[in-house]
Amino acid sequence: MKTTKLMTMALLMGSVCAGLSSCSVSDNEKAPEQVNDPISDKTEYYIVGRVTNSNGGVVSGATVSASGYDNVTTDANGNFTLTVSDRTSYTLKVSANNYMN
Repeated sequence: MKTTKLMTMALLMGSVCAGLSSCSVSDNEKAPEQVNDPISDKTEYYIVGRVTNSNGGVVSGATVSASGYDNVTTDANGNFTLTVSDRTSYTLKVSANNYMN
């Protein structure tokens, strides 16, 4: 009786060991790799404003620009949002039809 239990226990241990060894990483499996998220490194800042004339009226359709960035156009209320990449000082240039620069 003891021999039967001992043999059963040995067979169970052998199958468990064989099952665990089959779960190891083989040569054809890819190793995990670290991937850098390109979006997490990009921070955007915004310059938001309103273009008005000397009388305080809004100027719609004006072009607002900063060196090295895409131009933006003011909306019907004279508002604009310019997207920039650095938190620093910028010189803005505003131009509009029927207005002198």
